[in-house]
Amino acid sequence: MPKSSNARPIFAQRASNRRSVNDNPGKSDDSTHTAEYIASMTRSLSAIAGQAGLQTLCYLLDMARLEAESLAQQKQAPGQSGQTRDTSPPA
Repeated sequence: MPKSSNARPIFAQRASNRRSVNDNPGKSDDSTHTAEYIASMTRSLSAIAGQAGLQTLCYLLDMARLEAESLAQQKQAPGQSGQTRDTSPPA
């Protein structure tokens, strides 16, 4: 298939789309929903990969799911980090 001289690679198009969405600070609610959607989709895709015996892909999709869930939680509770530390005195 011949390439036109002004065609941009698809990854470059997607990267520019991400920048335009992420540059708008009023879109935090949208980014929370997006992260939740990605978590849901990667959960499903991971199950499919696992059933097909694609263990490495299953693992990578699980990592993407965990990252998306973490981001969604951070967006829902601003000011709280995703990690908690036990600060109680030792017993």
